[in-house]
Parts: sequence; structure tokens; C-alpha cells
Amino acid sequence: MIGTTIAGHYKIVNQLGSGGFGETYLAQDTHLPGDSYCVVKQLKPQTTDPYALQIARRLFQTEAEILHQLGTHDRIPRLFAYFEENQQFYLVQEFVEGHDLGQELTPGKQLSETYVIKLLQDILEVLAFVHQRNVIHRDLKPLNIRRRKDGKIVLIDFGAVREVKTLVVNSQGQTSFSVAIGTPGYMPTEQASGKPRLSSDIYAVGTIGIQAITGLLPHQLSEDSATGEVIWRNGLQVNPQLADILDKMVRFHFLQRYPSAVEALQAIQQLANPHPPTQPVINVGSIPTQPLNNPGSTPTPPPNPQPTPPSHPVSINPNPDENQPSIAPKPSSFSKVWLWVVGGLGTIALAAIAAINVPIFIENNIKSKQSEAKENIRAINKVQTFHRAELGTKFADNFNVLALGSLSGNAEADTPNYSYRIVFADEVITITTATAKDPALKSYTGAVTRTDSADRSVMTSVICETSSPSATPPVIPQITGRAPECPPGSVEVEPVEP
Repeated sequence: MIGTTIAGHYKIVNQLGSGGFGETYLAQDTHLPGDSYCVVKQLKPQTTDPYALQIARRLFQTEAEILHQLGTHDRIPRLFAYFEENQQFYLVQEFVEGHDLGQELTPGKQLSETYVIKLLQDILEVLAFVHQRNVIHRDLKPLNIRRRKDGKIVLIDFGAVREVKTLVVNSQGQTSFSVAIGTPGYMPTEQASGKPRLSSDIYAVGTIGIQAITGLLPHQLSEDSATGEVIWRNGLQVNPQLADILDKMVRFHFLQRYPSAVEALQAIQQLANPHPPTQPVINVGSIPTQPLNNPGSTPTPPPNPQPTPPSHPVSINPNPDENQPSIAPKPSSFSKVWLWVVGGLGTIALAAIAAINVPIFIENNIKSKQSEAKENIRAINKVQTFHRAELGTKFADNFNVLALGSLSGNAEADTPNYSYRIVFADEVITITTATAKDPALKSYTGAVTRTDSADRSVMTSVICETSSPSATPPVIPQITGRAPECPPGSVEVEPVEP
């Protein structure tokens, strides 16, 4: 390819990279004056099947249009052109002069917390722009993050367009993708199984942050065999707040990470600037109007205030006693009675306000505790759905496997207000209860069922709440083959999407 010209005016100058997804070249646009360099990416589908090529062509065009929209950000390379030539697809993008982040993250070198916080903030600022458009990068790693000559961080090589390269067709004419997009070590489990989410990018950024602060590559980090969580602190002296943020970014379950770069950026910004300065309010009228002294000169004290002469004569009583300040007369009996009336009315008013607010406070306190139980059951249902669909052959039967953070233990877990228990878990159904410890609270039961048909599997989830305060959770029957239903004496809180 070196020395050849494609599309009539992109002359290939040098090869920048090569991999399973295609080739990347440095090219010169001969239609522009001077040394106008750009990056040309070549993607060749693995199949020559006409139907698969048609799908690849549509996919390539869609993803290229997305890259064109993202290129409006000053820290994402602009897309100059995209085209097809000889059943090969090409992208032409802006060339970013500088170096990749791999040159800064030297193995064995632990970088400072200040560097790590600034790096995370710089990456997340650009990624937040991407996530706000519901786009997943899919291959964030040091080699795909460049520091421009002006010091700015630039995200390159978005992975979505590479699906063109991995598209294959089977003997029945069905298309699929042969390889998950991403890089091992920076790619979480759900992405490896072909189901990336916005929080998959958060995992990659968190891994880069851990790499920077530990000096260890991802494959050198340990993993908890029971929960799958990354173990990286190991006595490392690090700001607990920064460590907690990194831990949340690389949680094993995507539901426990920051949902997108927007939320992760907010956390980092609060850490970088916990007390934003406020502009002091200056009373202009209190500022003296005298000129400033020259540097080094002795400050000139303000002149002593002179008494203002009276505007009219003052007569002085020759009797000294009459010149003393007068003493206010004692309140009359009528004034005392009035004070007692006002004070009594105030006390009655405060008592009335308290009588109204106390029940409201109690009610709000009950709702808050019940919300805790509903949120925990909802989280359990979602993680169970993920665990069954992507990780195991059956639903999890203990909380340690679910790795929720707020609940730990085997089949039972406790919080101050509720006792949680995984009542049942097999290949097709799981049931979890939340039993209220306070007789004023309602109890809850959550269930997830898996129904298999000839061509697909469907997950259905439900949360049931007792109709009135009760220490007995609703009993959901272990019925296979159909969606779970709330029994009499309970109501469905809300449908929960698996």
C-alpha cells in the first residue's frame, strides 16, 4: 500500500498500525496545498457474501455518520471522508500530532494522584460528550488515547465501525459478528459477551486510572475469585475518595458502575475541587475613597474625625440631675397581661405546627425505609438477570456472588430495617424476600423467571409489596414456564425491565 493512491488523492505515506480489524495508514491529501496529512483506515469484511456485504455497507455508513457527528468536538478527530473501493471500506480522519498515552503509563512507574485525577477528568470530559449522544467507544485503552501537542487529551479509534470487519454469515444465511470489539484487560464481561453498555467504557477508563496509579498492567492485577472484583489497593497509599471512585468504575457488574461518563465526571470534579471558591460580596459603600499609597511609602493614617458643630444652640440645665438619662417606666399591668396573651398564642401555634409535622415526619421516614427495600430488591433482580443470561447456567443462590456491595452473605443478608433472603434459585426462577423488622413497614418479594422458546429466551421480573404493614413477605409460587405474579394480599410495585 505504501506509495499507492486511493480515491484519487489520498497518497499512502506510512503504515501506522495493523491488527485483526484492519490497517491504519498515514496519508497525504494531494488535493490540498502543503503537507496535509490525514489518517486512512482500511476495513475489509471477512466475507464476500453479497448479502453480508450489503449489511456491512449499511453498518459502515451508519457508523461513519456517527463519527462525523462526534468529530464536531475539538478533542475527537474529524472525519474527512468515507468510501468503498474494491469491496473494502475506508475512513479518512484528521491526523492528531502528539503521542499515545502508552508513552506516559510506563510499566512499574506509579504516577501521582494529581496526575491520575487530571487524566481521568480529561478523558471523561470527552467521553461525556460521546455518551450524551448514546455512543459507546468500545475500545478505550492507552493506545487509543492521544495527548496532542497542546497537551489536550484526544480519543481516537472508536470501535463500533470495526463491526464491518467481523461480520460473518453462516450456512443458513444468518449474519453475526465473529469477535467482540474491545481489548482484553480493558473490556468488562458484558462487552466480551457482545453486549456493551455505556458503563463498559467507564470500566476501561477506571482500569486506565488504576494502571496509572499502580504502575501495573491490567493482566498483572488480582481478581476476587468469589465476586470477580479487581483487587488493586494492596496497601497502596492513596486518597480513599479517589480509590472509591476507581473501585466503582471497575465494578464487575455494570449496574454497580457509574451509568455513564457524565456521572463519573461529576464524581471526579468534586474530588478535584471539593470546595469551589465563591465570589466575596463587597459593599462598595464601605471602601475608602482615598488614593492608594505608592509602594514602599508609609501609609497615611486617616484624619481624626472632628466633632460636627451643632446647627442650633444647646441649652444646659443648671441642675446636673436633670441632665442624666431618663429611666424607662415599668410596664403597666395591662402590658403584662398583653405579653402573657401573645406568649400563650405563640406556644399554641408552635404546638399546632408540631402536631401537624410529626406525623408527616414519621410517614416520610417509613417511606424512606421502604424505598431502601424496593431499591435493593430491584438491584437483586437486575443482577440476577445479568448473572443468569450472561455468566451462569443458573441464578445465583447467595449474595456474595451477586456482589451488590450493600448486601453480603450467603443466602441471607441483613440491614438495619430489613432481612433479605434468597429463597430459591435454579435454572428458571429465583425468588428473594425482604422481611421488615419494624411492624410499621411493608415487606417485599422479588422474582425473576426465564422462559425458553424455540428461538429465544425471555427474562421476566417482578416486585411484590404487601398491601399493608407486615413482617411476612408475599409468597410467589415457584411456577416454571410463565411470568411471576403477585399473590393476593400484595400489589406489584412496578414492572422491572430485565
